[in-house]
Amino acid sequence: MKKILFFAIALMSAAMFTACDDSKTPSGDTTQLWRAKLDNGKLYGLINSSGKFVIEPQYDYIYGFSCGWSLVEEGDVMKFIDKNNKTAQGFNQDRLSSYYFYYDRLTFKDGGKYGKYDNKFNIVVNPDYYSLGVTADNGYCYFSKETGKYGYLDKNGKVVIEDKFASAGAFADGIAVVSKQEDYTYKQGVIDANGNYLIEPQSEKKLMNMGEGRIGFINKENKCGMMDKNGKVLLEPKYDYSLVYMVSAPVFSCGLARVCKDGEWGYINIKGEEVIAPAFVDAADFAEDVAWVKRNSGGLYELINKQGKTLLTLEKDEEPEGLFHNGLCLIDGNKAYRYINKSGKEIYKWTIGESNNAPKHETLSEMSKREMLASPKGYLFDQEIELVH
Repeated sequence: MKKILFFAIALMSAAMFTACDDSKTPSGDTTQLWRAKLDNGKLYGLINSSGKFVIEPQYDYIYGFSCGWSLVEEGDVMKFIDKNNKTAQGFNQDRLSSYYFYYDRLTFKDGGKYGKYDNKFNIVVNPDYYSLGVTADNGYCYFSKETGKYGYLDKNGKVVIEDKFASAGAFADGIAVVSKQEDYTYKQGVIDANGNYLIEPQSEKKLMNMGEGRIGFINKENKCGMMDKNGKVLLEPKYDYSLVYMVSAPVFSCGLARVCKDGEWGYINIKGEEVIAPAFVDAADFAEDVAWVKRNSGGLYELINKQGKTLLTLEKDEEPEGLFHNGLCLIDGNKAYRYINKSGKEIYKWTIGESNNAPKHETLSEMSKREMLASPKGYLFDQEIELVH
């Protein structure tokens, strides 16, 4: 599989979260087709919700749909197809820099700089930028030129906030986290869509846009808390902050955010209330009102609802390959893969011909990050990746 270079990013976490089923984002795309193979097959096709192939296996890989298009790999060719297997016109695979559309915009790269297509693959933002973020719910995306300063464009490339920040995060619900540099010190603050500060830049806390109008912060003792967009503290810092948050920062999905305390995971709501107490050694973000968790290192994977009730338990040697999307989830087994619904009913299964029980190293947190790159808050990680470097 070809490696895709995601666009350059700034220094802080940021979200562009709206709703769990937003059709303008990959996880909200309602094209109810899922990639699958035949028994012992090497190529992917697309099945429907009844487990029947509507596009026969013919591709080396198929990515998820966004804005009605799915990126596919066919030998050395990468192209976008629609649900009828029609190839998109106007797309140049040499410009590929992102798998997915967000709010009808796809970032591409040309000559070392970034621009954007609309959903018909017309260039709407010329490739003039050293860095371009994912288009947010308000149509804004951050940009930078060689100066290293960051500002914001609208979805047609008009500058709406001048490039005056040392770093910039994606907008979510009308706010974004930005920073300015003073005497080699970065100070982070929160701005509105006009570029005005709601929370003045400060160096005492590291800020993260959690979506839902909430800002996470980390104090000098490396504890996480939460405040509203105006800086009112809703949750005193008491949850753990560690490198695991570089894998998946605490952000809201379906109204809940994962938090960690003493090595165990639970969930809080937007009021900062602990609605599912930390009791899991590993936990994924919620998607479609359910989440995968694991109670102990040797235990089985469980699917829980927003009240923490277990809906189903996977079999030994099985683990979720991703989050639920349009009602189905792919399960990775010992010698087979299968799609199940939230009741555990098997929709489609294919064997792989040999044991797939090799050691697996991806945690639910890591899986959530991979999946969230294709979600309403994928731009969250668009920013967060840079924190690791």
